[in-house]
Order: sequence, then C-alpha cells, then structure tokens
Amino acid sequence: ESFALHRSAGPCPPGIDCSGSIELDADGTLRVDIFGELPHGKIHEYTVTDDELDELIAIVTDDELVDILMQDEPPCEGPTDIYESMTLSAGGEQHHNSVTFCGGPALDAARDAMRNLADKYTRVFESFRLGRSHGPCPPDMDCHGFIELRADGTLLVDRFDGEATAEFTVTDAELEDAATVLTDEALVSLLRLDQAPCIAPTDIYEGMTLTMSGEEIHNSVTFCDNAELTAARATLNGLADAYAPME
Repeated sequence: ESFALHRSAGPCPPGIDCSGSIELDADGTLRVDIFGELPHGKIHEYTVTDDELDELIAIVTDDELVDILMQDEPPCEGPTDIYESMTLSAGGEQHHNSVTFCGGPALDAARDAMRNLADKYTRVFESFRLGRSHGPCPPDMDCHGFIELRADGTLLVDRFDGEATAEFTVTDAELEDAATVLTDEALVSLLRLDQAPCIAPTDIYEGMTLTMSGEEIHNSVTFCDNAELTAARATLNGLADAYAPME
C-alpha cells in the first residue's frame, strides 16, 4: 500500500526546516518533503514508472526488512538529536520502527532505494551560477564575473577582464559529473539557509545560485570553506579553466 522514510533533527532553530520524508504509494505516487526546504511540510508529488515501482516494492517488502519493522524495539541504539524511521503499510497492517543510524542489507537497500528515487525526481538540474564581484569598482575596471553551467551543457564564463562572456559546450560526461556535485544534498541545504553560512567581508562577494526542478536556490558564500561549497567552487573553476584558460 505504501512505504515511507522519515527524517528529522533537533533541536530545530526557528526558520529552519529540520525534517523531511519520502513516501511511495502502491499506485506509483511519490511524495517528497525535502529536508531543509521552506515552508515546512511542502510536498512535491511525482509519478514513478511501473518498473521503478515494482523494484521498490520488492525491496521494501523483503522479509528481513518486515521483521525489523515489526520489532518492538529499534534494531540499534541511535542518537537523541537525529531521528529516522521507516513505515510499511501492507495488507491492511502498518509496520513501523526507528532505524536511526541502523545498518544491514535490508535497511541499507530500502534507504538507498527511496533516496535514489527522490533524488531522481526532485534534483532535476537546470543551471548553476558562481558569481563574484569586488568593490568599490573604478569606472574603467570590470569588477564582476561569473561561471554558469546549464543543463544543455552550455558553459558561460565571464572573467574579470572586461571582455564579452565566452560560451562553450561541455561533454555529457563533464555535465553529469558536475551536476552530481552541484545538486549534492548537503550543498543544497547550505544554499537554502536564510543567512550566509559564514561571516564575509564587505568589499568582496561570491554567491552561488542553483536552479533545479523549477526552483532557484541562492546564498552568499564568500570565503566559506565548507566541503560542499569548496567542491562546487572547484567544479565550476575547473570547467572554466579547461575551456577558457586565463592567459
């Protein structure tokens, strides 16, 4: 009938979404509440293919997984500030258990299958722009630049040199690798924050803007050294250096 994976973390500061869920119904309806996305409880709804549905049903109705969900106690001892649970509704019965940080073939397979399905439908990459500027800017200088990658493989590079924006086309492999980095869940969460993830100077600016599934997500990231931001920066800079090397 349905299978749901729920996650939450706390204590949750005001203005931050600290919960999310992925639920798949037997009719193929996929409902995703994206962790970190505001407003809280916003649901994205999709319809999966018959093959995807059949594959998921086989995984979440595995006897080993059902046995775990029917237990009176969680299969492992989890932390108190993070929570993850799985709920299976089948044959008119509901089986539920907390599975926070619990491993094992059945749990890992169900967790990965649900997350991969949600990623496929919610993380439709459209574009990513890394913008930079500094100032105050004298009248005869170019103090703005950006690198932008689009889903059709278009790479735009605007250097701090006053020249026109250069346009290139990256390979399918480069696009796929970059999109994986630029839609990373941890990176998206940082870009969704209602404030910059670090304190930045006032005379230099760097911003990242991700557009995926029709949604534009942006944040200031000047001098922020989080691993996910560093990876995104390196990905865009690497493509720009490969196609438009600085002289």
